[in-house]
Amino acid sequence: MSNEKSQRTQNDGDESVSIPRRDALGLIGAAGLGAAFSGSASASTSSSADPETGNQPWYEWDADVDAGGNGLYDLNTLEVDHTYTSAREANVIVWEDDSGTYHADNADGNVASGEDYFGVIQAAVDSLSDDRTMKERVLVTASGTVGPVDELTQIVLPSYTVLDVPATIRVRDEGESLVNVIRGFDEEEIEIPRITIEGNPRFGVLLQNCNNVTIGDAELKFSHLDDLEPYEDYPGTPPSHDPDSSRSEVLADPGYVGAINEGIRISGRSRPEKSEDIAINSVYVENSGHHAVETYETTRVQINEVIARDLGGAGVLLNATSDATINSIIGSNPGGGYPTFRLANENENISVSNVVARGGVRGIAIITDARNVTIGEVNIVGCDWEGIQLTDAKNVTISGGLIRNIDGPGVAIWPHLNEPVNEGITLSNLRIVDDRPADERQQTWAIHEEDNVQNNRFINNDVRSGGTEGLIRVASETTVVRNNLGGGLNSGLVTLESGESPAARIEGIAGHYASTLELRAQPLENPGGPFAYDHYFQWNDGDWDLVFEWRDDPGENFDIEFIVDRNNTGLVDPGEPDEVPVTEWNPPVEQEPGPGTIDDFEDGNLDQYVGTLGNYEVNDESPVAEGTYSLKNPGGNAGMIGSFEGLPRYPEAGDTFAAKVAQTGEGGVAFIGIAFGMQDFDNLYFTRLDWNNDSWQLWKVESGEFDTIASDDLSLTDPGTIYEIVIDWDEDSGITSNLHTTDGEVLASAEAPDEDTFLEGGFGTRRSGMLDDIRILE
Repeated sequence: MSNEKSQRTQNDGDESVSIPRRDALGLIGAAGLGAAFSGSASASTSSSADPETGNQPWYEWDADVDAGGNGLYDLNTLEVDHTYTSAREANVIVWEDDSGTYHADNADGNVASGEDYFGVIQAAVDSLSDDRTMKERVLVTASGTVGPVDELTQIVLPSYTVLDVPATIRVRDEGESLVNVIRGFDEEEIEIPRITIEGNPRFGVLLQNCNNVTIGDAELKFSHLDDLEPYEDYPGTPPSHDPDSSRSEVLADPGYVGAINEGIRISGRSRPEKSEDIAINSVYVENSGHHAVETYETTRVQINEVIARDLGGAGVLLNATSDATINSIIGSNPGGGYPTFRLANENENISVSNVVARGGVRGIAIITDARNVTIGEVNIVGCDWEGIQLTDAKNVTISGGLIRNIDGPGVAIWPHLNEPVNEGITLSNLRIVDDRPADERQQTWAIHEEDNVQNNRFINNDVRSGGTEGLIRVASETTVVRNNLGGGLNSGLVTLESGESPAARIEGIAGHYASTLELRAQPLENPGGPFAYDHYFQWNDGDWDLVFEWRDDPGENFDIEFIVDRNNTGLVDPGEPDEVPVTEWNPPVEQEPGPGTIDDFEDGNLDQYVGTLGNYEVNDESPVAEGTYSLKNPGGNAGMIGSFEGLPRYPEAGDTFAAKVAQTGEGGVAFIGIAFGMQDFDNLYFTRLDWNNDSWQLWKVESGEFDTIASDDLSLTDPGTIYEIVIDWDEDSGITSNLHTTDGEVLASAEAPDEDTFLEGGFGTRRSGMLDDIRILE
């Protein structure tokens, strides 16, 4: 009712009733007035014995009164102290009277009344039939505000519940974020046809291990986020992620997912079974602190449309999700190092029709064991790192669209820990271009394929003006490159020399004998007379040469532009890509004794490292802590690299060691940190600045599970300033990770006094903007 003034009707001036006419009519639906109010008033079809529709004395004789063909009379007998609708519309209605009191009414009368908005809604939900096996509906017609609160506050939905909110729920929390608007755990058959949320909830909708969920149209506009305290992670495994937690323990956990102020999260992580059968129609989210829509451990998901603007996370993030379809994702300015659309942590069988992305670090990221993904069309413009990132992806098809004006590669295909897992990727019918003024272009490649890939295809793309460093980089002899406008497997300009045989030879045009090569060529200028030439590819000392021979020599030299494609037949299996031999710690590792340098990168390369090497480079660009070179992560990507042999020494328990670090920008490159005690990439320690959450952290990764074992508050965003990480690694008293200024001032300290899981291991980094001058102090 929203404090609307009531409309007043009269009958012959004798009596009057007061009802909020607009809302009442909206609730009636097909059931008619008789189902909405108690009393003796009725409706009937016209007859000579009944009043005629439209001739009531308070209307003009020709007034249009729509009563469905029925005459209305005896309205003065209606009893309207409480309103309700038939079961087909709602079992309980929540409304607000003119004094600001909320009421929940059902067919039997009042269920609850009071000024506690969430309390009345919860009472309405709780009043529905016990042990029901058919859905029952609560209709919330009143807008309201909740907060600030000092305890967890949420509306908890049980199974077979419809909560329809054609009103606005406002959250104005302060301090610790403790308002989840909608919460459900271990339930089924939950439906939210409409909901609008404004303000600063921790989550708009948080459903855990719920099946058969339907969300209709959701609008979430976040604001007042600065009124909340920064997110603090749970020390250990949160109850809502622990399969042994009780129902009450899960629902008492406000939700720890790395950040707060998220739109809709549907997760199956609280129990061994995934959440199943999720349908979402339309979601609009703006100014959130985290993701707009996120799923985790979920299967059979259908989403029609998500529009997300100015977020602290991704527009849509699917984690460990299978059998999902999405019609359209439209995003602008995602944050926190996330793209508009992200697939991570073992997704499978995902189909998306359209992705539109503006700004942010990436438009799309498909990473960490994504399998069987199709994307119809993309429209990605103005991203900071890549248009599309593909890492640890298999059987991915992107079928068309535009990628434009990226500050990095248009499409980047990178390995994960040097395993041959980027396989079966097809890019087709894409226009990849940087059309900014020439001196402003920063798109390095149209398509950039890194090592350890297999059986990818780049076909029918337009890559003209697609990169300042190159157009298509191919890393595997199994990659098919065909019919791309502007580029191919190899391309360039060659002069055919008159009177020579051969007319021209281009050596090393392609590698590997099992290649089906094709030439596309055209003269740069008209030679002024008849000419003809043939070409062939000649296998020579481990490479293919492209050779031109005259059929009709024009008597003068002329130049031709050429593109070489590779359209492999697939009849010959070229075998697996070369594997990096050492990706784990195998003691004893030969080391130099005593304190000294671990690595200073003065050799200018990463030959001693394995992992996502494509994310890193060694260069002489500022900042450099010591000497000429330092390690940089120019894209801010989260991939890890590590060294398990080849460095002069490796830290171990009993050592104090240090490393110089620096932020190099915002986003991912605002992270700084190192990894140590690396047994492999799934078992290690690492320490870092989490700039998203203003925290200096010490993590342990064991069997691939990440656990924060110590942390300290630290807010730091100062690109280019050099700091020093100092690790005191004691076998008996645990690990202390300090971040110092170069003058020795301790800015933050994370202590794990009883930690002794790993006592030696390899050394590396994960996402540090700059790393240099790594050494054992004592």
